[in-house]
Amino acid sequence: MRGLLGAVLRTADLTTDSLLRASGDLEAKARWQGIPEDVRGQVRGWVRDGLGMVAPMILDVLGSDTRVDAVTVGLAADVVYRPGVPEAGVRAQARLEEYFGGHSPATSEARALATACVDYLRRLPGDDPQRSQIAARAQQLLADVRWHDGAANSAILPGGYTARAQALAAALPVGDYEAALKDLLAHELAFSQNRTATQRAQMAVRLRRWLGVTAPDPTSLAAALQRQIGVDGRVDWAMAAACTGSADPVVAAAYREVVQQVRQRRHQHDEQFAALLAAALRDGIEGVVGVEDVLTQVVEPMARVAPVLLVVVDGMSAAVAAELAEGVTGRSWTEMVHGEGRLPVLAALPTVTRYSRTSLFCAALRDGGQADEKAAFSTLFAGARLFHKDDLRAPAGEELAPGVREAIQSPDRVVGVVLNTVDDALAKADPGGTDWTVDTIQHLPALLDLAAQVGRVVILTSDHGHVVERGSERRAMNGADARYRPGDAAGAGEVLLTGPRVLAHGGTLIAVVDEDLRYGNKSAGYHGGAAAAEVTIPLLVFAQSPDTLAGTSWRPAPPQS
Repeated sequence: MRGLLGAVLRTADLTTDSLLRASGDLEAKARWQGIPEDVRGQVRGWVRDGLGMVAPMILDVLGSDTRVDAVTVGLAADVVYRPGVPEAGVRAQARLEEYFGGHSPATSEARALATACVDYLRRLPGDDPQRSQIAARAQQLLADVRWHDGAANSAILPGGYTARAQALAAALPVGDYEAALKDLLAHELAFSQNRTATQRAQMAVRLRRWLGVTAPDPTSLAAALQRQIGVDGRVDWAMAAACTGSADPVVAAAYREVVQQVRQRRHQHDEQFAALLAAALRDGIEGVVGVEDVLTQVVEPMARVAPVLLVVVDGMSAAVAAELAEGVTGRSWTEMVHGEGRLPVLAALPTVTRYSRTSLFCAALRDGGQADEKAAFSTLFAGARLFHKDDLRAPAGEELAPGVREAIQSPDRVVGVVLNTVDDALAKADPGGTDWTVDTIQHLPALLDLAAQVGRVVILTSDHGHVVERGSERRAMNGADARYRPGDAAGAGEVLLTGPRVLAHGGTLIAVVDEDLRYGNKSAGYHGGAAAAEVTIPLLVFAQSPDTLAGTSWRPAPPQS
């Protein structure tokens, strides 16, 4: 019997899994059906004794006149053969008999097959295309037996994921969204085929939780910067995911309602931030690290202990930094923090590159360009090299330009690199809908790998943040940039900024606070204004070993998520 069945199925290892695999081979199906019926009956009895009740059911599927494999039938049976199925499910059981070669399996037998097929599918590698193909076929089989709605009860099939996602959407406003999320995460497709949709659902729940928390308002600019870097930046990240949304209208409507509520609160936070910023500029700034202080207060002391690679991701907001940091720590880097959490930095004003990035590299508040940045950086760190966008262009076949590689491998205590991926995305791409992974930022993976090889600490920072275009209104103004303009009287959604930190229009300007307002042409995102996401600069520090910065005020970070 073993030799006969092994020859028919072309396998020497007769197990339940090998029978399930063979059931999808139409040639094996034809060979099995070519054996006399009485011989098939004897083999069927033998495999039941040797392999259990599931094996003969697989052979029944092989013997049926359909082209469906046993795994597909088993996944359909997982839905159809359940206690308490409605009348439509009972009728589907009768129609499913055709796929068992006309046999009517007992519920215990059908459940055994269903369990074996679910386990078989789960053992397939996560990237195996068979997983989604088999699940899609099983859902189609439920439609063929006229119970398509039954897929909603499955923890395996796409219809079950859709039903759970819609249940979560219904619970988000006032229901038990925690239990609904738990059900969604338990679905087989949650972290494979539907990983992105699941992450957006998780973000929507995080936003809903945040809406239920009342925190005291900041009373100083330092506290407002800390709120943006520690909490609201993550809210912005989650909101970007929820805004990207879902193709399911039911889920999309629920996400839209959550986002509207979140944006209302974030607008209030931005108004608070702008008021504190204007007061601090007028009365004096205390307890805040300015962008012009980063080289002297952070980079220089750190470079005395360990060589540093300073990576400035132009336009990186707190939201992008929060997402990016998870990717960096996932590459065996340890995040280091100063005090209790990440260090927020105050941008120069207006929050555009010519002022804020120049102030960063010159270690002083000033206007300038790349040539000014290179000269000042080299003077401050005795010949240190700074690489901008054009300096990073590498020959074919190389990830990094030879000059960049040589500088990072050199004894120089500090090397600076400017990456423009985020800022470039504000022009035409979709910064809010982009997954900001390490691989998304051009050149960053190679820079991190090389820095790890030579033992450099990596400081990942920015010159300003940005806000995302989400249906903003244009308010045309003479002499205005995208988010700031000359003037001495602020209107709705604006704030008057004045003082030595304001580097344009003679030290007094009007900046936009409301992210739904702009002066310039429509783009994918903007900066230059006074919203917290534009003014707050993230500063992240990573080391390969926590001991690298021993003896300094920087220590390994607790989980920042």
